[in-house]
Amino acid sequence: MNATATAPAYKRRPEGAGPYALLTGAERYLHETRDEALLALLRRHSIGTLAGQRILELGCGRGALLRSLLHYGAEPDLLVGIDIDASATA
Repeated sequence: MNATATAPAYKRRPEGAGPYALLTGAERYLHETRDEALLALLRRHSIGTLAGQRILELGCGRGALLRSLLHYGAEPDLLVGIDIDASATA
């Protein structure tokens, strides 16, 4: 799904809704659990903010994790994702 197709749905989200407001309960649980584990890992390594961090995700697929990192303060210009399936990142 491209950004043009998803933009209307994101505009319908309630103000202040998190990045997973449009997911089903099960999908939201999976994403939030992943995020909690990632944030705990970052804290253990004394990384308090993603701002200014250059981040590379290998096997990014369609970029769900990269979008989550934006929510946690990562800078778009410093995010890079690559995937063996070139159509996933097109």
